[in-house]
Amino acid sequence: MAEISVKCSSCGGMLTAESEPEMVKKLQAHAKEAHNMEMSEEKAKEAIKMGHT
Repeated sequence: MAEISVKCSSCGGMLTAESEPEMVKKLQAHAKEAHNMEMSEEKAKEAIKMGHT
């Protein structure tokens, strides 16, 4: 499977993962740790499709 990359539109950070489920977890953790925000699984999947949060 191809590597997935998503750029955070808030801070410009680039996140990468090997799978969609892994990226969902990384996006949720990044949102909480870096921006003190909660991100739903649905929002994370939308971000993956768009390539940015």
